Amino acid sequence: PVLDGAALAAVADAAGPLPAFPPGGVHWSLLLQWQVDQEVLRLLAGESLDLAVNGQIVSLSGEDILVQTEPIGGLAVAGEKGVTVAVDPHLTAELVQEGFARDLVRIVNTMRKDAGFDISDRIALGYSADEEIGEAMTRFGEYIKGETLATRLEDGALDDADYEKTVAVDEHQVHLSLRKL
Repeated sequence: PVLDGAALAAVADAAGPLPAFPPGGVHWSLLLQWQVDQEVLRLLAGESLDLAVNGQIVSLSGEDILVQTEPIGGLAVAGEKGVTVAVDPHLTAELVQEGFARDLVRIVNTMRKDAGFDISDRIALGYSADEEIGEAMTRFGEYIKGETLATRLEDGALDDADYEKTVAVDEHQVHLSLRKL
């Protein structure tokens, strides 16, 4: 396929006019600022790209063209061998809460070990925390119970707890209490 002048309309004005062909071959790079399409993907895969320039067909290889990709809309972008992946790095409230839940699972399992509980012991788990951590405990309660072998999850400290500890989860203070069942 041949790209005509219309396809080159998005080439940066800063690139200026195309240079004259030097003796021995074409040695120039273009900064292409259009969205990656099938032609550019073929070029990155090692095929040549044919352009119509002043009525002549010019064949370019990957060594002749510099393809620069830029992330849009705050996305984190990485690419290699013709494959580009974009990820939104912004954390939603649900992802933050899931992170809190995973931290709590790690902390409770460490507390189980510190308390000398057997790996198969079932426990009751109590917590005292601010609203944000409380929401995470409610939303991810089944996950937390499953990962810590807790049969009960209670908002508030447990009476007759076998082990208690106040811990930091991110910037939140959480009081946890465990009772072996």
